[in-house]
Amino acid sequence: MAPYLLLLASISVGGLVLCERRRSRRRDRIFLLAACAAMFAMSALRDPSVGVDNSLYYLPYFEQVAGSDFSFLWSDQNIYRSEPGYSLLVFLISRISDSPTAFFAIQAMLTIGLTGLLAWRYASSVWVCLFTFVSFGFFGYTMVTLRQQLAICVMLLAVPWLQKRRPIPYLLIVALAASFHKSLWVLVPCYLLAWLPFCWQTLAVYAGGTLILLFFTDPILDLVTRFVYTIYTADNYYRAVGRDIQTAVVPVLLFVVAVLLGRRLLRRNPANLPLIHFSCWSACLFLLTLKSFIFQRLALIFLPVAVLLVPEILNACGPEPDELTEFEQLRSAGKGKKLSARALKQKARLRDDWSMYYSALCFILFVGWMYYLFLLVSNRLLLVPYAAIL
Repeated sequence: MAPYLLLLASISVGGLVLCERRRSRRRDRIFLLAACAAMFAMSALRDPSVGVDNSLYYLPYFEQVAGSDFSFLWSDQNIYRSEPGYSLLVFLISRISDSPTAFFAIQAMLTIGLTGLLAWRYASSVWVCLFTFVSFGFFGYTMVTLRQQLAICVMLLAVPWLQKRRPIPYLLIVALAASFHKSLWVLVPCYLLAWLPFCWQTLAVYAGGTLILLFFTDPILDLVTRFVYTIYTADNYYRAVGRDIQTAVVPVLLFVVAVLLGRRLLRRNPANLPLIHFSCWSACLFLLTLKSFIFQRLALIFLPVAVLLVPEILNACGPEPDELTEFEQLRSAGKGKKLSARALKQKARLRDDWSMYYSALCFILFVGWMYYLFLLVSNRLLLVPYAAIL
């Protein structure tokens, strides 16, 4: 467990010291490169025994592809034929090397590289974005659920286009993500749903839908699995087993905080509305996992938007840019003199805002660490103990 704790501790301390104390893009860049390098090394150099799915599914598939020619990609033997993006990626990796280390390294380069690009280009706080990526378990998923998490890392780059109301780039990126894991097609209708007004009527519809699914899970899933995902029969593990309440606590808490700070989030940026919707869908689906584990497969498509939402929540708790600008103007106008009553009032308001900001930062660090420890201790993905090939 120590390597995982050291990773999050380094990101926490590095972010606070390097990125919070004196903010600059140069410092963000240094932090980003160091954090991504550490995650890449940890993922690429892991032993195949780390992660429940690797030895069971992905490495045998990689070996099968490595021993086949190009025609295998559309043959009946290819179990991922309906996900051509992933099949082609594995085929290309196998032409470079048939080593499991190369297989892990290239996938780590893609997932972590895409996350780093997202943090640099679109997150309002680079270090909080990466802290969320690790503490919410998404980095762990990149070492286990290789197809789905790679697809999600691609999909996250579609979210900024959703926020800009640009349907064509959004849908193209979603289609690319779905070529790695077909469950991502669920995001196509989300382009419209994500812009519904977030009011009590919308919440009532979501709550009602969640209750209906909760009480009629089996009949609804029986109907759905007659046409798609037919392997998920009533006796399938993913349907027959539910999760404990601890699994849903943080996703639900994230949604509650997003609702409580909804006005601040939307005043800061109206394009935060889709992020609030994503957090709501995630919370509802995680509540449904109490009845059936299968809903977590969908919930984990929406929850990763937290890497963009959590930095927005933090910055929405702090001073608004126009307040800082106004105070600087007032202070410059009275240079060499005592601050005016208006400037003193603005200074007091800024002091309150900064207090709220640092309180929110402490809360995010506390919740992130608690969630991370829960994931490590429960060890459902068999990431613990960590072992390197060295």
